Amino acid sequence: MRKLSASHQFRVFLATSVCASHINHQINGFRQKDVKFYTELFTNWMECHLGQNYQMQNTQIQRYLDQLVARQLLSKSKNDIPVYHCKNSGLLELISSIAEVRDDDPLEMIFFQFHVLELYHDLLFNSVSQNMLELPHSLRIELKYLLDSKVLIEKQKVRIKKEIEKLTVRKNETLEMVQTAEKLLKEGKSFETTIKVIEKTFPYQLNNQLNMSALFKKLNPAIQKAELTTNANIRARKLWAPLIQHYQDHLNRLEVLHS
Repeated sequence: MRKLSASHQFRVFLATSVCASHINHQINGFRQKDVKFYTELFTNWMECHLGQNYQMQNTQIQRYLDQLVARQLLSKSKNDIPVYHCKNSGLLELISSIAEVRDDDPLEMIFFQFHVLELYHDLLFNSVSQNMLELPHSLRIELKYLLDSKVLIEKQKVRIKKEIEKLTVRKNETLEMVQTAEKLLKEGKSFETTIKVIEKTFPYQLNNQLNMSALFKKLNPAIQKAELTTNANIRARKLWAPLIQHYQDHLNRLEVLHS
């Protein structure tokens, strides 16, 4: 199912707001102002001066509604102040957006998504099923998994475990690199020779853009050795190790959330 094109940090709030507008205004339809109100309500729940800025403009909300209409997921009246109705295909895609876990989502977004699926599961399911005399089994199964908060948490756990594994490998390889560099330098190997060995044994992620030998030639000579040894050691212990713990704490919170 193709996802709606909206800014990734807004898509969950927008999709939830359109669903809320539809559920609460099914008979007469809803207007842009209804979507705006629910968007402000939901983003207010997540408001934190230390986190993401979730403020949205009217033009962003209108653009989102226009995208839904253009894709025939919403119907739109020709009144001076348009009235919208959600089609079943639109509801399915909106629910899919709410339940989607993306690598570029801020970590706290999962808590809002979980909250919506846990509390409003039945409302969202019924919003689709009540417009159909009999919900097809295939669609019922799809809805079941989309609206399952446990499935949502499992997807987030996979995402976080992947990041923990990548960071752990990076931290450990960096510590091994430091040990190798210090050993070679202690044995009297030149800095250039040491860099060549490190470059071959521990290639870094941007090596295809600028290899390590070329990178270190660009560095101030005063910090070259430190970047290969002391600073790299500190980076592993005080940058990547805390990040690993940060993700692990989030993973632990996910375990508790659905217990």
